[in-house]
Amino acid sequence: MPTALVNHHRRFSFANLGLFGGADGTTPNERVWDIRHGHTKVRASGLEQVLGLAFRRGRLYALEMSTTPGGPTPGTGALVRLHDGRPVQTIASGLDFPTGVTVGPDGAFYVSDRGFGFGAGQGRILRIVP
Repeated sequence: MPTALVNHHRRFSFANLGLFGGADGTTPNERVWDIRHGHTKVRASGLEQVLGLAFRRGRLYALEMSTTPGGPTPGTGALVRLHDGRPVQTIASGLDFPTGVTVGPDGAFYVSDRGFGFGAGQGRILRIVP
Protein backbone atom coordinates (compact mmCIF):
# COMPACT_ATOMS: atom_id res chain seq x y z
CA MET A 1 0.00 0.00 0.00
CA PRO A 2 1.64 3.31 -1.07
CA THR A 3 1.94 5.74 1.83
CA ALA A 4 4.08 8.64 0.61
CA LEU A 5 4.90 10.30 -2.69
CA VAL A 6 7.43 13.01 -3.48
CA ASN A 7 8.67 14.52 -6.75
CA HIS A 8 12.25 15.64 -7.21
CA HIS A 9 13.41 16.79 -10.65
CA ARG A 10 10.80 14.69 -12.48
CA ARG A 11 11.67 11.57 -10.54
CA PHE A 12 8.90 10.37 -8.27
CA SER A 13 9.74 8.44 -5.15
CA PHE A 14 7.15 6.59 -3.11
CA ALA A 15 7.07 4.39 -0.04
CA ASN A 16 4.92 1.39 0.58
CA LEU A 17 3.55 0.09 3.86
CA GLY A 18 3.60 -3.68 4.10
CA LEU A 19 1.99 -5.84 6.71
CA PHE A 20 3.13 -5.15 10.23
CA GLY A 21 6.07 -7.50 10.83
CA GLY A 22 6.17 -11.21 10.43
CA ALA A 23 6.67 -13.70 13.21
CA ASP A 24 10.41 -13.00 13.08
CA GLY A 25 9.87 -9.22 13.39
CA THR A 26 10.75 -8.38 9.81
CA THR A 27 8.81 -6.29 7.32
CA PRO A 28 10.33 -7.30 3.98
CA ASN A 29 8.01 -5.07 1.93
CA GLU A 30 9.09 -1.77 3.48
CA ARG A 31 10.85 -0.05 0.62
CA VAL A 32 11.18 3.27 -1.12
CA TRP A 33 10.76 3.14 -4.89
CA ASP A 34 11.67 5.47 -7.73
CA ILE A 35 9.54 5.94 -10.85
CA ARG A 36 11.14 7.63 -13.83
CA HIS A 37 10.16 7.43 -17.48
CA GLY A 38 7.68 4.68 -16.66
CA HIS A 39 10.27 2.44 -14.99
CA THR A 40 10.15 1.47 -11.32
CA LYS A 41 13.13 0.45 -9.20
CA VAL A 42 13.88 0.03 -5.50
CA ARG A 43 15.66 3.06 -4.14
CA ALA A 44 16.00 2.01 -0.48
CA SER A 45 15.10 -0.81 1.89
CA GLY A 46 15.67 -1.67 5.54
CA LEU A 47 12.97 0.71 6.73
CA GLU A 48 9.99 0.37 9.05
CA GLN A 49 6.49 1.76 8.51
CA VAL A 50 7.31 4.74 6.25
CA LEU A 51 4.54 7.35 6.08
CA GLY A 52 6.44 10.32 4.67
CA LEU A 53 9.22 11.26 2.26
CA ALA A 54 10.98 14.57 1.64
CA PHE A 55 13.93 15.89 -0.32
CA ARG A 56 16.28 18.42 1.25
CA ARG A 57 19.31 19.71 -0.63
CA GLY A 58 19.05 16.81 -3.07
CA ARG A 59 19.00 14.15 -0.36
CA LEU A 60 16.05 11.88 0.36
CA TYR A 61 14.63 11.50 3.88
CA ALA A 62 12.10 8.97 5.15
CA LEU A 63 9.70 9.39 8.05
CA GLU A 64 9.19 6.13 9.91
CA MET A 65 5.94 6.07 11.87
CA SER A 66 7.46 3.47 14.20
CA THR A 67 10.81 1.71 14.07
CA THR A 68 9.72 -1.28 16.12
CA PRO A 69 9.42 -4.38 13.93
CA GLY A 70 6.07 -6.08 14.23
CA GLY A 71 3.77 -3.15 14.81
CA PRO A 72 3.44 0.48 15.79
CA THR A 73 4.92 1.53 19.13
CA PRO A 74 4.59 5.07 20.54
CA GLY A 75 7.82 7.03 20.90
CA THR A 76 9.74 5.04 18.27
CA GLY A 77 9.11 7.15 15.16
CA ALA A 78 12.13 8.56 13.34
CA LEU A 79 13.24 10.79 10.50
CA VAL A 80 16.20 9.25 8.67
CA ARG A 81 18.41 10.23 5.74
CA LEU A 82 18.73 7.64 2.99
CA HIS A 83 21.88 6.98 0.99
CA ASP A 84 23.02 4.10 -1.21
CA GLY A 85 19.77 2.22 -0.68
CA ARG A 86 19.60 2.29 3.10
CA PRO A 87 19.07 4.57 6.10
CA VAL A 88 22.42 6.12 7.08
CA GLN A 89 21.65 8.92 9.52
CA THR A 90 18.92 9.49 12.09
CA ILE A 91 17.87 13.14 12.09
CA ALA A 92 15.21 12.80 14.81
CA SER A 93 13.97 9.91 16.92
CA GLY A 94 11.47 9.37 19.73
CA LEU A 95 8.55 10.62 17.61
CA ASP A 96 4.98 9.60 18.50
CA PHE A 97 3.27 8.20 15.39
CA PRO A 98 4.40 10.86 12.90
CA THR A 99 2.28 10.90 9.75
CA GLY A 100 3.80 13.47 7.40
CA VAL A 101 6.92 15.50 6.66
CA THR A 102 7.83 18.47 4.48
CA VAL A 103 10.76 20.85 4.19
CA GLY A 104 10.02 24.51 4.75
CA PRO A 105 11.59 27.49 2.96
CA ASP A 106 13.91 27.83 5.97
CA GLY A 107 15.38 24.37 5.29
CA ALA A 108 13.91 22.85 8.46
CA PHE A 109 11.78 19.72 8.48
CA TYR A 110 8.19 20.07 9.61
CA VAL A 111 6.71 16.84 10.95
CA SER A 112 3.12 16.13 11.94
CA ASP A 113 3.51 14.15 15.16
CA ARG A 114 0.90 12.32 17.21
CA GLY A 115 -1.01 11.79 13.97
CA PHE A 116 -3.16 9.08 15.52
CA GLY A 117 -3.61 7.28 18.83
CA PHE A 118 -3.86 10.50 20.84
CA GLY A 119 -6.87 12.52 21.92
CA ALA A 120 -8.38 15.45 20.07
CA GLY A 121 -6.08 18.47 20.13
CA GLN A 122 -2.98 16.51 21.14
CA GLY A 123 -1.45 16.43 17.65
CA ARG A 124 1.45 18.74 17.00
CA ILE A 125 3.73 20.06 14.28
CA LEU A 126 7.41 19.74 15.10
CA ARG A 127 10.11 21.90 13.54
CA ILE A 128 13.30 19.88 13.21
CA VAL A 129 16.55 21.59 12.25
CA PRO A 130 19.21 19.09 11.16
